[in-house]
Amino acid sequence: MAPAPGSPRLQLPDPPILLAGFRLRPWAPTDVDALVAAWDDPDMHRWMPEEADPFGADQARAFIDDAATDLGTGKSLALAIADESTDQAVGSVTLHVWGPRHWNIGYWVKADRRRHGLATEAVTRLSRWAFAANPNLARLSLYTLPGNDPSQKVAEHAGFQREGLLRRWADVNGEQLDWIMFSLIRQDL
Repeated sequence: MAPAPGSPRLQLPDPPILLAGFRLRPWAPTDVDALVAAWDDPDMHRWMPEEADPFGADQARAFIDDAATDLGTGKSLALAIADESTDQAVGSVTLHVWGPRHWNIGYWVKADRRRHGLATEAVTRLSRWAFAANPNLARLSLYTLPGNDPSQKVAEHAGFQREGLLRRWADVNGEQLDWIMFSLIRQDL
């Protein structure tokens, strides 16, 4: 599916976004093992139930292929958070075009890299790049499941404002789930 009419086509940041000891880069076929290892963590499935469980090599290859396809169509930009010295993927941050002026951002970091500010830095840097590179962008949305306090802290530390509970907002695997919505608008910057 292509972005909504009038929506910008997402492209790779140029120059690439660098973090403290990490960089944001496109997902690559060499990341299959890193994806499988990250998704071996039960908390990943607890807080992102829309992903396959179990998440094996086939799912990892499909994720990488989908990321390339979606970048090609401009509907999303999925980037690996990669260690600058080893190029090992340790997390993900993704922008999704929801409309011409409204996008969504999502993220995860593998268990041994959590609680060190990496997700906050990645979300902050990519969201600021999105606004700077796309003058018509008015809003970024971010949502978490109720109870996912660490992810909600990432949102708040990245400057997103909590908007409230969206009751029965999304159908995930046949179950209607509540989500907590956050937003960052251009005027917040």
